[in-house]
Amino acid sequence: MKKQQRNIQSKRSKKQRIAYIDNENVNVSIAKLGRKMDWLSLLKWLQKTYKIQQVKMFMGRHPSYQGMYEFFESLGYTLIFRKMIINESQPLKWNIDTELVLEVMKDFPGLHKAVVMSGDGDFACLLEYLYQQKKLEKLIVPNVKRYSDLFKDILPSSKIIPLSNKKKLLAYTPQKQQPSDANHEETEVPFWL
Repeated sequence: MKKQQRNIQSKRSKKQRIAYIDNENVNVSIAKLGRKMDWLSLLKWLQKTYKIQQVKMFMGRHPSYQGMYEFFESLGYTLIFRKMIINESQPLKWNIDTELVLEVMKDFPGLHKAVVMSGDGDFACLLEYLYQQKKLEKLIVPNVKRYSDLFKDILPSSKIIPLSNKKKLLAYTPQKQQPSDANHEETEVPFWL
């Protein structure tokens, strides 16, 4: 009997706690609050509060944003990219819903608990399934005033955490970059910092 309990505990300990972040939804929602995300603080908060072992961030890939990708990876985020066709005459749309759902399903057998960060109602069926399977730790909505009403119908309020109430995570203030020589003005840090 004790051997069986140890085997069960061993299998549980190998299962992962993973966060899945809809980058575009989070950025747009936080920007509408007039704030910027402190991405390092967010990562540490997820690890400390929910014992997250891996944070997967979903976004489109565009050559001009290589610096942003390197920044997120340097902090410890795992980036999952949506394949995009770049058409200069149309604005970029980084719709990553399918990629996020597919990644959760790939992780599902080894998933202990999931934290999903998005206010997009397209994830309602995924969240409902994770909740039914007892694998949803929390849904973190970026803006408490702007997220899908579908979530309220399928999840208890205790599972929905509003990120907009976490002021320390949204307190990032961009610094000015110092010019390399006296003839140049200070420049703004890239938008993702």
